[in-house]
Amino acid sequence: MLEFRTLGRIELCNEDGTLIHEPLRHAKRTALLAYLASRHPVRSHRRETLIALLWPGLDENHGRGMLRHEIYELRRALGSDVILSDGRETVGANKDLLWCDARVLSQGLADGHLIEALDLVLGEFLPGLHVDGGEFDRWLDGERGRLGRQAGKAAERLCALAATSGDLPAAVRWARRWADLAPYDEVAWRRLISLLDQEGGRAEALSAYDELVSRLRHELEIEPAPETRALADTIRTRAEVGGADDPIREQSPVPSAVDMPNLRVREADRRQPVPVVIVIQFVENLTGDPRHDALARRLTDQLAGAIADLHFVKVVVGSEAPWSSAVVSATLYGYPDGIQAATQLAEPGTGGRVLAVPEPVILDPDPGDEELDEVVARIMASVAAQYDPRVPMAFVGGIPDRTPSWKAWREFIRGSEAFGGFRFEEAARLLRRANQIDPSFVKAGTFAALAVAYCGDPAGAEALAIESLEAGEETATEYERLFTAWFLAELRGRRAEAYRACRDVTTITSHPVLQFMCGREAYRLNRPWEALGILEGMEVGGLGWWRRWVEFYEVVGGSLHVLGAHHAELDAVSGGRVRYPEALEPMRAEVRARAALGEPRAALDIVDEALTVPTVLLSPSDVAWTAAQELDAHGHPEAGAVARHKALAWMVHRQEPTHADRLLEVRLLLEMGELEQAAMRLRELAPFEALKPLDALEALGLAGLVAAGADDAEGAIGLITQLEGTQNPYLTGRHLLHAAGIHAALGDHTGAIDTLRRAFASGLPFGVELHALHMLRSLVSHPEFETLLRPRGPGVRDVERLAPTLVAL
Repeated sequence: MLEFRTLGRIELCNEDGTLIHEPLRHAKRTALLAYLASRHPVRSHRRETLIALLWPGLDENHGRGMLRHEIYELRRALGSDVILSDGRETVGANKDLLWCDARVLSQGLADGHLIEALDLVLGEFLPGLHVDGGEFDRWLDGERGRLGRQAGKAAERLCALAATSGDLPAAVRWARRWADLAPYDEVAWRRLISLLDQEGGRAEALSAYDELVSRLRHELEIEPAPETRALADTIRTRAEVGGADDPIREQSPVPSAVDMPNLRVREADRRQPVPVVIVIQFVENLTGDPRHDALARRLTDQLAGAIADLHFVKVVVGSEAPWSSAVVSATLYGYPDGIQAATQLAEPGTGGRVLAVPEPVILDPDPGDEELDEVVARIMASVAAQYDPRVPMAFVGGIPDRTPSWKAWREFIRGSEAFGGFRFEEAARLLRRANQIDPSFVKAGTFAALAVAYCGDPAGAEALAIESLEAGEETATEYERLFTAWFLAELRGRRAEAYRACRDVTTITSHPVLQFMCGREAYRLNRPWEALGILEGMEVGGLGWWRRWVEFYEVVGGSLHVLGAHHAELDAVSGGRVRYPEALEPMRAEVRARAALGEPRAALDIVDEALTVPTVLLSPSDVAWTAAQELDAHGHPEAGAVARHKALAWMVHRQEPTHADRLLEVRLLLEMGELEQAAMRLRELAPFEALKPLDALEALGLAGLVAAGADDAEGAIGLITQLEGTQNPYLTGRHLLHAAGIHAALGDHTGAIDTLRRAFASGLPFGVELHALHMLRSLVSHPEFETLLRPRGPGVRDVERLAPTLVAL
């Protein structure tokens, strides 16, 4: 296998180690090879993307000619099978014949092989490479930043694990590596300074601080942050006065071992995964009565047995264990007419940080197993909240934002799993039970309310969220308050308020779901550039129900689509197609990109694939309808008509069509000009009052379009009045969107745009579909409509330079 080294040096080697010089003598040839070989997962790239990257000033014919020449030269130097091609459309690298350190780095970090991955990093990505006349340098800057952040994060995790195990030398070593990889990250430097101080090397700690000051002043012309200066001043003052040896502990978040799946940490045996190791200390009997020694032994046995049953934990009883994640201790105290059993979860080592102190349990003098079970359950909840991989908790300062009771936690786990499987009624029941078991567990109540909203009961969802917050008001964390504030604002379409709540919650904790919510709220406010900035570099998948949450690709793809960066859009969403091959959301996102790039055949192929996939939240017919809308909007009406026929054919064979299916059938028929057939299908759905609120709105909107198409202006205006008069606080402007469509069908463009403005003011989210809606097509060339949908926020003027830069998403 050939080796391509790009981290700290640029080298190509044969299997025997001899260097291959020829391809690397040409900057664009090197750049092309790096772009094809360095990405994980490996995928093919469209020729148009490669031309835009390296030869943006050439027309298509000349650009393709230059690309063909470079591919020919690479194949001549490396072998004909190293560079793959499907003809005129895509080009890729053969990962089985070409090894690339940057790709292996990303794969190793994703798989948890952190030490082996970091061994590959000898310097920056593609050092010294520069390509004139193209956007490659922008992509290169983005890749250098992305790989540097990933490597720094891995070193941070290794440092945290070594610190929690009490191995200070290893923690210092990884902190140095972290600071090397992130030379201007003051969090990394503070961690290094703090660990050096803990190790007793005050002079080294202050020397590290001086190095940081010099680097910031000379390279960035800034001063260290106040907290960094305060840390150094404390160490310096203590050294000058000869104070007690009480090194400062850096209070940065310390991820647990479960946050690092399959993490390899022993350099002597890197193939052995490190589990979550919990030390169970022997229970101390401090009652003063030796008769309770037997009770202490019983409780020790029950603690060890119960915690060992947690599938993600390995238990060591009685003695310190190298690389342990935490220590469970319990003590028996004397109490009037009984015994008090107190438990604690803490980091290992002398002076380890206390992670949780469950409420003590008062036992009878001769307690049965059921009473001891309550002691065990309370500490198990703390262990689960800290380390359970199924439902990642939000962490604040390295500590879970909430440690519920064990019974509540079990219901929360089950409810979260149901939520991730889109079984929202089951999720609502289980999550509400978790909140009822432990009313202070506000997140469970709000999460239950979210599931209730997905079941189509927004009023019940709002009442439940308010009820759970009020019940836990005294103990609710700031995270829980903000999460509930976001949900209540989202429910009523208060877009700016929802965005602020999301931004606030991401400042106090780090969690991919919350980061995604924040990006999505920016997107719904028509601030796509901000959305991309929030979501850039975000890890998709992972633990808990987030591993199935594929809406990420529609938000990223939609943001790029409205910015006109369609090559970047395709590259971004194709990752979702690889990761989730049977999910409809990435298919719908790719359909938009293919239509915008002028690839109607590819778009229709995706429609065919989608129509073989089962319905979950999204219907396959929705993918076909989106394809029809986008193909029309981007100049391919014939292909759009084919997509509509495919959608209708799928509906004919659907055994139990829903009301939503039937309403979409009516809309498709209207868009195909089949007015009478659409009217007949719509009459079959009457009375509309029997439908769910959103379906009823859709039916009224369609009835208005039918009336407008039949030149029944009076009937259409009556339906506009009915829609605008609908009283429901949870419609978030959707009734006005339907009314705007009828105005447009009547030729009243001013009325349509005014109604759309009111829809956005009422909470209608901006989204990629608005520019392509068939019922608004007559507004497309209207200046006020263009202004209304124009993206907002910083950076939108740089849209033409986006494509190569944002491919890393």
